[in-house]
Amino acid sequence: MASLYSLNSICNASSRGLSATPPSSFQSRNKTQISVIRKINYNYPRIIQCRANFIDRRNVLIGLGSLYGATTAGLDAQHADMAVPIGPPDLSKCGPAHLPAGAAPINCCPPPGTKIIDSQLPCPSTPLRVRRAAHLVDEKILGSLIGHPTFALPFWNWDTPAGMRFPSIFAKKGSSLYDEFRDAKHQPPYLLDLNYHLHVDPNLPAQQQCTNNLTTMYRQVVGAKTATLFLGSPHRAGEAENPGAGTIEHVSHGPVHNWVGDRTQPNLEDMGDFYSAARDPIFYAHHSNCDRMWTIWKGLGGKRKDFTDPDFLNAAFLFYDEHKQLVRVKIRDCLKQENLRYKYENVKIPWLHTKLVAPTMRNAKREISWKKAASVTKFPILLDKAIQVLVKRPNTKSRSKTDKEDKEEILIISGIELHRGDPTKFDVFINDGDEVSPESSAFAGSFTNFTQKHGRKDKKVIKTRLKLGITDILEDLYAEDDEDVIVTIVPRTSGKKKMVVTVEGINIVFASKLIILGLVNLLIVGVSLSIKYPSG
Repeated sequence: MASLYSLNSICNASSRGLSATPPSSFQSRNKTQISVIRKINYNYPRIIQCRANFIDRRNVLIGLGSLYGATTAGLDAQHADMAVPIGPPDLSKCGPAHLPAGAAPINCCPPPGTKIIDSQLPCPSTPLRVRRAAHLVDEKILGSLIGHPTFALPFWNWDTPAGMRFPSIFAKKGSSLYDEFRDAKHQPPYLLDLNYHLHVDPNLPAQQQCTNNLTTMYRQVVGAKTATLFLGSPHRAGEAENPGAGTIEHVSHGPVHNWVGDRTQPNLEDMGDFYSAARDPIFYAHHSNCDRMWTIWKGLGGKRKDFTDPDFLNAAFLFYDEHKQLVRVKIRDCLKQENLRYKYENVKIPWLHTKLVAPTMRNAKREISWKKAASVTKFPILLDKAIQVLVKRPNTKSRSKTDKEDKEEILIISGIELHRGDPTKFDVFINDGDEVSPESSAFAGSFTNFTQKHGRKDKKVIKTRLKLGITDILEDLYAEDDEDVIVTIVPRTSGKKKMVVTVEGINIVFASKLIILGLVNLLIVGVSLSIKYPSG
């Protein structure tokens, strides 16, 4: 996301001063299950403690790279009407950060009484800035552009073979773009693994690694046909945290962070942990490309559109601008690049039409044996090894192309419970009992937890869910008419520490059903708030 510059010198835009003290925040501790109508219990307002005590930015929108700089909190329940958007924090309650063991002390609280202003969009006449691929930019060009009105943040083009290495301008020792806390084994010309899991390098031939990366991009971007699948499940103030991130968060956002972080540091500093990631200059080029993925995704058509819910559009965050001024930015201001006066350089996107490897025919006998083994699965499941679950589908009748476009079939893995400081990852496959590579049509996607070792001690365990679109996968696997499918989950381990991950359930629904359930839950939230905080 581009910074929302005030551009007073160009546009003479004025900003209205606002109070730095929004209403007190609240938080619920209810356990959210997508198909369960629940009652919300509220506790006392929270004290904002730097980056440590926040509402996870992944539950709102991963495409906004600058979310890392914001601390977010809920709005006052007394002002809620049915639901409310996530609002900026109460900076008057900012306190010492709860940092992980081994981290150097840091004070990220703004000075007391800091004034907050609303963001102002650049004037339409402002020169359009072009973000270039980092591997096509040299250090002299970058230096000459500093201070120039057309300078734009480069993007790390890790989704194309030419950009699947550390950009050279960031790898030169002594440069201001260099960071000493990076994985020494992943320096140029080592090839990036978009499915990377901590300390485990596949050491594949270069061509195979590139193919795996390209097919991963296809599945994670093209295969995510709705905003919920790509950006993540909605998160409103007062609801349980971690409702579920989107595919762009799980891959490639999280694995790239882990791939860059220094494996010799206690918390994978810098890029490998939430609290320290933005210290590495490559962080901004990485997030610039995440933002670019968002742009590409919206251009694919169909239902790949931004959320239109006011609670999404009005969610707000705080940033420092180029004048060291705290600015309140709402998501609605960040959805159109032309309004922010920047665009991305037109480069090739080789993964857009990548062909996944589909089976030539089905092996009925093998599938029968798999289904027999998977049918005895009981929940909750401890993911200490690969597991198989037989999951019933909501409809076994052949569907038309129009029906498929209107209602995406979605696999939901719910009640995923883990320690938020564990670099957890697992891969999901459909109708394949054997482990296959990302280039297989049976590969549905991955779950990745970007570690957050800081924060309150009573917030160590998180519960979330994963949603994956499977309409195209079932078609590729000739399984559209099957009553059920086999879901295989393969946990990935770093070999350094045993991760404890459990799953409470797996089911398949159509996207339209998810909308209905969401509206029912929203109604219950509104009724609960009305009872707890009656008007007058």
